[in-house]
Amino acid sequence: MLSATGPSYDIGTPTLTDVWVDPMSGNDANTGSDRTQALRTVTAAWNRIPMNQTLTATGFRINLTTGTYPESSLPNYWESRHGTQTCPIILQAADGAGTARLPAMNLFDVRSMYLIGLRVESGGGDVLHFDASNHILLRNTTVVGLGNLATYDAPQEALKVNQSQYFYIEDCDISGAWDNAIDFVGVQYGHVVGSKIHRSGDWAMYAKGGSASLRVEGNEMYDAGTGGFTAGQGTGFEFMTSPWLHYEAYDIKVVNNIIHDTQGAGLGVNGGYNILMAYNTLYRVGSRSHVIEVVYGERSCDGNTAQCSAFLAAGGWGTSRIGVVESIPNRNVSIFNNIVYNPAGFQSASQHFAVYGPRTPSAGSNIPSPSYADEGLQIRGNIIWNGPADHPLGLDDSRLNISEVMANNSIGTIQPQFVNAAAGDFRPTPTSTILAATTYAIPDFAWTGLPARPSVPTGILSNAVPIDRSGTLRLSPSTAGAYAAQGIAAVRPTAPTLLPPTAGNTTAMLTWTAPVSNGGSPITDYIVKRSTNDGTNWTRIDSTVSTLTSYVATGLTNGTAYVFKVIAVNAVGISLPSATSSPVTPVSVPSAAVLLSVVAGNTTATLTWTAPVSNGGSPITDYIVKRSTNSGTTWTRIVRPVSTLTSYVATGLTNGTAYVFKVIAVNAIGISLPSAASSPVTPALPA
Repeated sequence: MLSATGPSYDIGTPTLTDVWVDPMSGNDANTGSDRTQALRTVTAAWNRIPMNQTLTATGFRINLTTGTYPESSLPNYWESRHGTQTCPIILQAADGAGTARLPAMNLFDVRSMYLIGLRVESGGGDVLHFDASNHILLRNTTVVGLGNLATYDAPQEALKVNQSQYFYIEDCDISGAWDNAIDFVGVQYGHVVGSKIHRSGDWAMYAKGGSASLRVEGNEMYDAGTGGFTAGQGTGFEFMTSPWLHYEAYDIKVVNNIIHDTQGAGLGVNGGYNILMAYNTLYRVGSRSHVIEVVYGERSCDGNTAQCSAFLAAGGWGTSRIGVVESIPNRNVSIFNNIVYNPAGFQSASQHFAVYGPRTPSAGSNIPSPSYADEGLQIRGNIIWNGPADHPLGLDDSRLNISEVMANNSIGTIQPQFVNAAAGDFRPTPTSTILAATTYAIPDFAWTGLPARPSVPTGILSNAVPIDRSGTLRLSPSTAGAYAAQGIAAVRPTAPTLLPPTAGNTTAMLTWTAPVSNGGSPITDYIVKRSTNDGTNWTRIDSTVSTLTSYVATGLTNGTAYVFKVIAVNAVGISLPSATSSPVTPVSVPSAAVLLSVVAGNTTATLTWTAPVSNGGSPITDYIVKRSTNSGTTWTRIVRPVSTLTSYVATGLTNGTAYVFKVIAVNAIGISLPSAASSPVTPALPA
């Protein structure tokens, strides 16, 4: 059950100057001092806050009245505003939670800033993104990624936080990302409590890259692909911050959360130190794998070899070699008193747990050798109901005493009974065997054995670490053989490279190069997508499964500009999309003109016609006029100046001779079919 209370960030009673914004009736010439004097744009309000100055006299509270705030009314990049505890920066919905709707926000180097009651939504990129910021509070805020996660037509992350400290999330709803709903990279100190975290293609949430001292409590995490919550994962070495240069995650407490309907593990530790996971309820988890994992994190150098080398010299764990992935071990992981309930008809695909055996890191990586995923691992007091009695435990590669694990946990012996788990009510029924079960008290949790913190190298202070937009590990390009040598399981492939397309008549010819890495699993297909609005919306092009690196897109509209992207597929999943192609516009020859009338005169004939219904996607540049004196058996082109007029007077005709005419349209591609031949006309002297 979720707790009724949890830690809460105390805003206190700060000194504030109110600034009001009304997107409908405000005016940036107003004072902004109250609702009647509201500004129109958030940018005008934001610019009231001095840049790169620590606020000591007053903070600022920007009150957003009810309405939808267009992208044009917000700062392109929110940066370098430095509030303090007594003088913070508050951005809040003045009329209640969800009444102020904002597009995507990118914030850099902001301090003591609180977002309260907002709704932030976007269909691409990251919906809400913080870099190098501290003392941030999100309270009663909804962050929504819009779009189709399965086809990557959605944001990568709903909430992305890089290299920041003192970050607090309370009573929020965060969802909608093809990667992670919440992604913490190098985030130290803070909590995530009382929130819904859901609808993600990868983990609902992870904290990695040296994230430390975080409490995750009383949340509901659900509808996720790879899993619910993991402490650690994998990071490019250069994106970490000193002195947290060893484990992927330190001192993370994951307590009393409900995690349900995840394809992968409900809980995971991937390269963590002093990780506690206790009193969580997991329901319908692990359909494609296992229910709980304690495995290695991953550490690569993703391009900045100088930074990676500097961190190695400072004692950090990793590599400075591009294409090499080092395994980050775990130490002191405690998994206590959790309930895992997969009801009848639902079980983990392979086993209960995944705990990996020892590995030997590369020389010079600074990682202890051999390294262990299970050093100090304790699994006690858990109730696990998942599949048949002979379902594999998944601990064969670990150093755990399997007899003790079976004795210290209820695995397949106590079936939980909840009030209505299918409807989200996970309270035990009054007669539930859970209430009567003997669970094991959590022992004192000693935080010992932390590696010595190295001194920070000169010029590499944490706020100077290069920040990548994602900071997310996508295994550095390498061959499948290199992955196998590292003991890394197959992953999704890297993106293919799309070459400039070639236009045809209602077609476009696409060619691309295969991914640099297939992720350790052969490419089985390519997904091709097209857009007619410069990549704002995408349509998947139906095609048969194929590993060919070319494709002819058909059924296009001549004269319409298209852009394309290609996605690689292997047995694990789909890659990131290729970069969007340059625009290409299919074209063809025009359709036929329609000859309306031919009126005979004295040695003349006056012709009129209508332009083609379609110019083929290329403007009409001329019309060819032809005549015949033998009912169209043979034709003579009339020599005339180039013209796009839709009428012409043919001269030099012979009175008394019957003529028929036809017209042909011309564009840059070629000539149309001829119009239908006219009825015969005979020039003559006036009567």
